[in-house]
Amino acid sequence: MNSILFRGKRPDTESVSNLRFTLIAVPFLLSGLCEPALAYVGPGAGVTMLGALWAVIVAVVFVIGGLLIWPIRMLLRKTRPGEQIKTPENETTVAKDNAGGESAESAMPGKLAQQEPDKK
Repeated sequence: MNSILFRGKRPDTESVSNLRFTLIAVPFLLSGLCEPALAYVGPGAGVTMLGALWAVIVAVVFVIGGLLIWPIRMLLRKTRPGEQIKTPENETTVAKDNAGGESAESAMPGKLAQQEPDKK
């Protein structure tokens, strides 16, 4: 801020503090000279504003909560016994099977190989 307002020699701290005080005090003093607007905001507009504000606050809380809970959920899924975790390798073998390549039973030993074939 100082380099924009003052060119050349750096000002002393007293003149900078006087300038800051002036920049803050003048708008407040000028606002005291204004006459009141004499406007009325009815309860309908206030309730609408509070409803919109409530929706924004709830949305922000849900987003932050989701971001905080997501790693915990992923950790619990990976540590749950007896379930197979989807990995890119699993998805590629299934895709090869669907494309006419090797079967999923031979590529992925485990649950799929233990299943009985469909009886017709």
